Amino acid sequence: MDALEALPIMQAIYNVVKDEVATNKLGNTRNHAEQTLRDMFEQTGGQVDSIKLQVNGETVGALNATKKEGVTVTDQHLLGEWLQENGYIVHRHAISLSALDDEQTHELIEYAERRWPELIRDFDDVDESWQDHIGHVGSTVIDSNGEVIPGVEWRTTIGQVRISGCGWAADPKKRTSKYAPVGDALARAGLGFGQVMGLLGGE
Repeated sequence: MDALEALPIMQAIYNVVKDEVATNKLGNTRNHAEQTLRDMFEQTGGQVDSIKLQVNGETVGALNATKKEGVTVTDQHLLGEWLQENGYIVHRHAISLSALDDEQTHELIEYAERRWPELIRDFDDVDESWQDHIGHVGSTVIDSNGEVIPGVEWRTTIGQVRISGCGWAADPKKRTSKYAPVGDALARAGLGFGQVMGLLGGE
């Protein structure tokens, strides 16, 4: 099979599966699988961070999550009050354009005030440095004075989710693998490649 014949076949396969395995699309197959892992992670207090991926009872891969620790906001209102009381709400008078340095931003504001005063807005913003001065005891978050910060908890949450395994055929470069090839598992289940693609394509 030459490239001109192989390309349309590969493109057709790609068109069937690309949206279902995309990492940034809500409601697709990968999103549902990742949500299952996230639910198990929450229900077990972070003890489960990996689940097996199986075809016909055979383990062909795994869904693995990295863990991250940090502040989780549980009550935005309470946290907002604490930030206000402790000086972490700063009043800004600016056009927020990250590409500009301070001098350019200042000059732009002065010009805009004269030319387009309706574009200038005063607003309050959170000084994110507040998180540089905190600690935690268990799930309780405290400031540098040992006072409890309301509206937040210290939690271990899921970071990135990755898939391992899930190869169609055995890798000849590896003598052994803890995962069965997907193609072999499907064959043992009596499903050929064409039948699987039909199922995935909604036929």
